[in-house]
Amino acid sequence: MCKPCSLFNYQTTIAKDSEFLGVLNNVDSIVDGFMDSNGVKGCTIAIVCNNKISYLKGYGLSKDENTEVDFGYHTPSSVGSVSKTLTSLAVLKLFESGFLNLDDTIDKYLPFTPPAWQEITITDLLTHRSGLAWDPTFNFPQTEDDLRAKFPDGGDHPGIHPRYAYWGYRSSAIVGNPDDVNYSNTGYSILGAIIDFITTNKSNDFKDGERGYENYVWWNVGMKGGVITGDTMQTPCLNAYWRRNSIPNLAFDYPENGTSHSNQQYTGWEGPAGGWSMSIGDLARLMILINTNKIITEETKAQMMGNYGAFGSSQTGMGVFRPDTQAQSNEYFGRDAFFHPGIIGNYEARYTMWSESGFGIAVMVNSRVGGPKLKSLTREIAALRFIGSPSHSVCAINNFTFSPADTEVINSQLYYFLKNYKSDLFNILELYQYKYGDLEKGFSEMLKGIGEKNEKKFLKLIKDGEFENVARLANVIFKKRIQKPKGRSSVLPIPEQEKNCC
Repeated sequence: MCKPCSLFNYQTTIAKDSEFLGVLNNVDSIVDGFMDSNGVKGCTIAIVCNNKISYLKGYGLSKDENTEVDFGYHTPSSVGSVSKTLTSLAVLKLFESGFLNLDDTIDKYLPFTPPAWQEITITDLLTHRSGLAWDPTFNFPQTEDDLRAKFPDGGDHPGIHPRYAYWGYRSSAIVGNPDDVNYSNTGYSILGAIIDFITTNKSNDFKDGERGYENYVWWNVGMKGGVITGDTMQTPCLNAYWRRNSIPNLAFDYPENGTSHSNQQYTGWEGPAGGWSMSIGDLARLMILINTNKIITEETKAQMMGNYGAFGSSQTGMGVFRPDTQAQSNEYFGRDAFFHPGIIGNYEARYTMWSESGFGIAVMVNSRVGGPKLKSLTREIAALRFIGSPSHSVCAINNFTFSPADTEVINSQLYYFLKNYKSDLFNILELYQYKYGDLEKGFSEMLKGIGEKNEKKFLKLIKDGEFENVARLANVIFKKRIQKPKGRSSVLPIPEQEKNCC
């Protein structure tokens, strides 16, 4: 199984999510108006109906105008403080597995805890009730050389590991009343350090692939134990400055000024509080997985969704927010919901899930517009579901059709996926299974049009276990079934070292 940021994960997600593309004119007009009025360069939208992704769409550009790189459904983007939801779920998974207790004070898990922190519990950090400052006070390496000199990494970049960053912000003081909600990146940075210390402790029983903060979150929250299925999240990984050129097609943020993520030399501390990136499809999966109890149990989710204090017009949960009674009535169509916004550099993101109906909207942009505007965009699209005519609802998914541009991207990506991963034939078959509902029908669709002789030969080779010949014939089949557009080079050429990663 590949690690976070693997091109294999990204390519598989592209193919898996291609079935959700199309055209919804009422949504397009809303998003186009939002982008025009707010100077947004790139945007992606996900719509979830009945706890299933029903629609994905990208708009605008992910880089500058001269490169003509689309901000597509497959474009990973930074999600800022939505990362806190991932960190919270990881802590709750450790709780369910017996590695920590939510009422424990943090000095049980962190070495040399500052005296001012010693009454703080895990729950306090999860619910922003620690009194810690918004951002940490730093005494941390300011250059790459200094970072590596002080924190030898043993292979991974040291900025991946919050347990290294922990030593740099131990001077952060208590500045708020712990009885009140004081939104705190510091608190979630400490939670990341706790996850990191627990999972890298050799006396604790973890697989090598889930040791360390990023690996644990990716394996247990995203991959749910490392098995690729339709609802796993494969693209999440930490978007730190040293990875900007290694995350495939990563969106760049606008404008290129002092606030831009690309101009900030982060050393990794922000990961647990705001450092993750992912595709829009995986952001949609995040809220589905929470709502359907696929990551944590229903009992633990009830604790996550509890009311731990007011924050503006919201109730604070563990890594999520919920509207208070007035906001629920005025802004959420009278229905219960959970959500989290995020911002880092000039990236912004937001997911909103109406829990009872299984309806949700996720948004990512690469231009800073402000949280209220993303909430307004979400509400305007949601009105098509809760107020509009059923025949024009965004959940009437059979009303949309593929555009020629979408089809070209799908064909090209699947072609190159097959070309470079012949040995992963059964992963490809699994993608057809997702699309058509069962393996038999998907298999039939894959073989359609190649002729009875080839079909029989193909089935016999599989039955006889002649997989080298299976792969060779499968390549012929896919070239006939899914042709590479003429004159189009590989969208994402796959490096030689990636070919055998999984």
